[in-house]
This record gives sequence, structure tokens and C-alpha cells, in this order.
Amino acid sequence: MRTQRVLRVATFLLGLSLASAPTALADQAGGVRDMGSGSLTGLQGNQGIRTDPATVAHVGYVHPTQIDTGSAGGDFVAIGTANGLGVSNCADDYDAGWTIYADGITGGVYWCTDYTQDAYTTGSNPSFQIQYKLCPQGSSTARWSLSFGGTVRKCQNQGTTTGKRAVTMIEVTCEAGGSCTTDRNIDVKYTNLTVAVGGSWVNFAANAEVKDPAYSVDYPNNNSVNAYLAPLN
Repeated sequence: MRTQRVLRVATFLLGLSLASAPTALADQAGGVRDMGSGSLTGLQGNQGIRTDPATVAHVGYVHPTQIDTGSAGGDFVAIGTANGLGVSNCADDYDAGWTIYADGITGGVYWCTDYTQDAYTTGSNPSFQIQYKLCPQGSSTARWSLSFGGTVRKCQNQGTTTGKRAVTMIEVTCEAGGSCTTDRNIDVKYTNLTVAVGGSWVNFAANAEVKDPAYSVDYPNNNSVNAYLAPLN
């Protein structure tokens, strides 16, 4: 969503490289359900927003939830909340509050769309869902349905019917001119997490994680992920 969503995919998912990203830094922490093959058809849960950091020029804050529909560092669909620095096709949002966004890479091309500016603040716990299914937006063909806060925001045709990895995480981005060496306080509690595998919803049960050393991740149970810059109270 925010600057370096392309870089985020490349950096977070096991360090694979991806072309066409502007110069920037990104701090990440999160949980991954890696199936090793294309068998995921959904990811859902709640996103507990715990911080509303002061906006800083050239710095972006993101709470992404994502399914990789291609290889790591390739095509994906995502939905979440963000503020601060924006990316191509999505606006900057330098004020209090978290804006809903959807983004992805489809056929190697990055896209991003904003929805409902400043929809949430600290203490919000909106639901989200990414699922391959029939969408209510006038299509008789199944697509990747991206929902947030109980509303379908986008129906995206990725040319695939399954995904390989499900991701829940935090991200802080910084471009040239920003304070790129400062760790930013951004915390999220993901709860009620399940993934759709083979037509059934099962525990998220994260089995991999990659993170910036400054940030932390823990798994209170098979349906939860905490991602934070310590301390998380």
C-alpha cells in the first residue's frame, strides 16, 4: 500500500528480490502461513490497531494482510490500513487515523487503491477477509474478494484460483529525505485468524516469519499474531 509495497513483498517474504522499486527502507514484522504450493483460497480475521504514531514526512505506516497468488516476491493481493507516505496510485495521508487500502501485483504490474480515509483509530478492531469466491460487484466469475470492516472493497482477477502464502504483518517505510534510521512505534494484534485450505477454514497456525531485528512477533495461539516494536502491553 504505502511506499515500497513492492519492496515489502521482496524483503519480507524470505528476502527474494523484485525489480522496479524506488529507493527506500522498510521495517517489517509478522506471521506467515506458507503452504509451499498453491492451495490457499482465503485468509480472514481481525486487525487490532494499537498505535497511531505521529505522521512524519517521507515515512509510511502499514498494517497489511496478504495472500501471495504467485511466487514469493511476485503476484499478490492485499488489504489493510495505512497512513503517512503513499505509493504510486495511492495518496499520502499525513494526519491522524488509518485509511483502508487494497493493493497487489497482477501479472507483474503493481496497483493500489484507497478506501474510506481515516476510517479507524487506536483501539479499533476491524474484520478483514481475502477469499477467492464470487464477488457481489456484478460479476458471475469467481475472483479474489478483498473485504475490510465487513464491506467488499475490491474484486480482483489474478489469473489464479489459489495462493501459496498468507501474511499478516506491520510495516514502516521510509524514502530518501525521511528519518530512515528511526524505529517507529507501530503495534498490531491479529486475532481470530483462519485460512481456507481445500474448501475448509482452518487455524492460521503461522509456520514461518521474517522480521526486521528491531521488531518482534509472537503467536499467543494458532489463531493470533502479535507484531510490534516493544513493548507491547
